[in-house]
Parts: sequence; structure tokens; C-alpha cells
Amino acid sequence: MRVIATSLLSVLLAGCASGPDGTTDPATTTPEPELPRATYSWVWLHAGGAEETISQEDLEAAQAGHFASMRRLADDGELLLAGPLWPPRAVASHRGVFLFRRGSMANVLELAGSDPAVQAGLLRMEVEPFAADADLATAARRHAEWVAASGVEDPPPGLHSHGYVLLVGRPAVAARRALQASELPVLFHGTLGSGASLSELACLDYRSVDDLPGALPGGDTVAWTAMAWFSTEELGAL
Repeated sequence: MRVIATSLLSVLLAGCASGPDGTTDPATTTPEPELPRATYSWVWLHAGGAEETISQEDLEAAQAGHFASMRRLADDGELLLAGPLWPPRAVASHRGVFLFRRGSMANVLELAGSDPAVQAGLLRMEVEPFAADADLATAARRHAEWVAASGVEDPPPGLHSHGYVLLVGRPAVAARRALQASELPVLFHGTLGSGASLSELACLDYRSVDDLPGALPGGDTVAWTAMAWFSTEELGAL
């Protein structure tokens, strides 16, 4: 676990960046927070609507195919992280998250769209670019190594996984600065989306949204949304 914090020195420098006439002194201007370095494709999985009309037989087949598809994409090195979003959900239709290696939008839609649950109309996709501060492929690799070493021949969904909290804040720059100045247990964070939809997303080492502090960083300058997520325990080693 890594705790993000800024030093008192950086705060003092930020307060001394203006000259006596109110202009900015380039020599003392505090730089923008370092931009994230690794780029991925973040897929929100939403309820597709077919769960009300699909037969029980087709439902069971789609669910089995969903987990088989995730294993195949993970084995191919395309799908790095996955996991459900638990109630209370910030968005009523949210069901889960896929994190893919960065590719073209068409490629990611093709990969995620190959999931039988998506093809059956049980899930629909919302894809956004995600630029993170960590190599999330490391967590995927360590998880695969743990499963291989465990000797479990047919790993059930959720093996070696537990709960986390996803925190999404807007505007993105203010949210990123607030995270960097906080003592929240941030495992990874980065910039989600593009253009007007830009936000900052962080994964926190909390097991429930009930574990969040009463006051989140940024005060009235940041609008935060918290979500309960379930994924590999290896995120804790980033």
C-alpha cells in the first residue's frame, strides 16, 4: 500500500509563486502534478436489460461463457483486471469493471464484445481511456502466478480477491491534487475519460464504502463518487 502525500515545502512554494505585483514568477511556479504514465482502457459494465426476458437455460449459459471469456482474455494478456461493483451502486445500472491493455477503441469493443453475457444482452459496455500512475499489468501477472502456485485446477470466480473502494472525482486536476495532499490509502490512481468527461479515479485499500472518512479531500472544490469494487488481492502489493 502506498500513501500519497505532499510535503510542507511544496505547499509553501505554492503560496510563494506570485510576485509583489501579483504576477507569477516562472522560477518559483509549482509544476503541475506529474501526469500518469501507463494508459489502459477502462470498461464499465452496465446491466443490458435482457435479464428480464432471457430463459434460465440461456442465462446460465451466458454466465458460464462470461467467466470463460474472462479467463481466455486474461490468459491472452488482454484483460488485466476485472471485478463486480457491489451495492449500493453509484450508478444503478453498474455491474462491473474490465481493465484492458490500451488498444484502439474498435479493438477494445471487439474484445469486450466477445463476452457471451454482452452478446446475450445481459451486459452493455461503456469504454473510457484510463491513464494510471502504476503498471497494473504487474497485479495481473502476480495474480496469475498465485493461482498457478495454488494448484487449483479450475479456479472459481473471485479466488484470491477481496473488496476495494473506487473513488471518482471531478474536476480531474483538483481531484488529483486533493488525492496527492491526502493520507488516503491509495493503491493506484489516474485520469479517466477525455474532454469534458475527464475525472480522476483512485482505488483505495478499504473493504467497504463505510470505511471512508467522513470528510473527503478537496472540500467543496471536488465532487466525489464512491463505489464498492471486488478484485484481485494483488492490487495491495502495487
